[in-house]
Amino acid sequence: MFLIIWKRRRGTRPWLPQPPYPLRAAEPGAGLDRKARRRMEAEIRQKKTRLLRPLQEKLELLEEEIARLETEKTEILLNGTSGRGG
Repeated sequence: MFLIIWKRRRGTRPWLPQPPYPLRAAEPGAGLDRKARRRMEAEIRQKKTRLLRPLQEKLELLEEEIARLETEKTEILLNGTSGRGG
């Protein structure tokens, strides 16, 4: 009885059944041979690259635009003019 009360205070639930195995998801390709596993890992890398490449290119363009705007801001603060219309 003392053990159940002590475990309740610690936040565990001794009245719930505990699984006899760890609740980790199996790694992808855990049951495959080496060649098939390497092929699968390469496919995963290719998909990741295919998804990330356009985002990386967009990020580079945005960073260039930010740098241009920061330069323009500095010029405005130093000269008092923006060179646009004004």
